Amino acid sequence: MAASVNVYTWPQLALDAGATVTFVHSVVDGNGISIIDPDRWYWMSAVPDWGYNRPDRPVSAATVEIVSQWAHRDRQSSAGANNTTWFATWRNPESTTVLFRPKLLEAPAP
Repeated sequence: MAASVNVYTWPQLALDAGATVTFVHSVVDGNGISIIDPDRWYWMSAVPDWGYNRPDRPVSAATVEIVSQWAHRDRQSSAGANNTTWFATWRNPESTTVLFRPKLLEAPAP
């Protein structure tokens, strides 16, 4: 059995040694309406960013932990456009700054 998935990737983030930070991640259409659908499954992960390394050299692994992640939708006074966002609290347990790109998996893809 196979399922289609969407993967959303954000620009590179730098997280200082020992730092913990919460970011709000949004996925919106051309009208600024969130396409995060509460009826689908989502999971966020961190992918080390190797963009500034030579492709013929080994790269040290970077550990970025997600302390918590969740969907959030602000209360609205009336029915309207979806404004769901994805929160993720990131932590860097390393002793050096790490570069990474957040990725959000959506399954099944619409």
